[in-house]
Amino acid sequence: MNHALNNRLSNRMKMVAGLVTEGKRVADIGCDHALVSIYLVRERHIPHVFAMDVNAGPLEAAKKNIRQYQVEDAVTLRLSDGFHGLKEGETDTAVISGIGGALAIKILTEGNSIIHNGYEVVLQPQSELSEVRKFLRKNGWEILEEAMLFEDGKYYTAIKAVKTDAPPELNEESPLVGIYDRFGAYLIRKRSDVLRENLLREKETLLEILKGLQEKNEAEKYAVRITELNQEIEAADIALSMMERK
Repeated sequence: MNHALNNRLSNRMKMVAGLVTEGKRVADIGCDHALVSIYLVRERHIPHVFAMDVNAGPLEAAKKNIRQYQVEDAVTLRLSDGFHGLKEGETDTAVISGIGGALAIKILTEGNSIIHNGYEVVLQPQSELSEVRKFLRKNGWEILEEAMLFEDGKYYTAIKAVKTDAPPELNEESPLVGIYDRFGAYLIRKRSDVLRENLLREKETLLEILKGLQEKNEAEKYAVRITELNQEIEAADIALSMMERK
């Protein structure tokens, strides 16, 4: 591995790149400085990447990086809002990382002309993870894999999914659907140590908040929030218990 490139990529970025299937043609949507695009070509055996961003500034920086790492033939730059700058059939996979969950959902929704059965996405939403998982479940995506890490004081999750016409694993009536949307079925089933650590930390924080509200002796005033906290604690407990099952 090129050590200079390796040192410029955060562990979060490497986690995202590591979920991309080797040999795929990739759209790196919101590529920023194209470091993930370059890494995919040089380290993940990706034949071609379309590094795309809605702003011209990052693409200028990306052009310099592409030249520096000598991948001009394998990385194509495009000014593009989401999938709009792509032609049908140019890619098999899209990487959408480092943005809010609502924006990721919007980009996927607007990419229908490019996305087809078998199309793969690797998502790393910075927020609204449960909404992203819910969107995937309801719109014909199967989650194949998830990865999670802790870096610079934050937890990050990446999701690999494929477009399919198969029915979803769980329907809306399943008692587990909310737990899986929130915490990730793959991470729970794989007994992710990072997820377990996150759940224990979150539960501890929630219990402290709950204790503080209960000590105010104004239960009626805070009744709604206390109910919400108890529900969140219960959800964390359910996920933790599922991870302990054999």
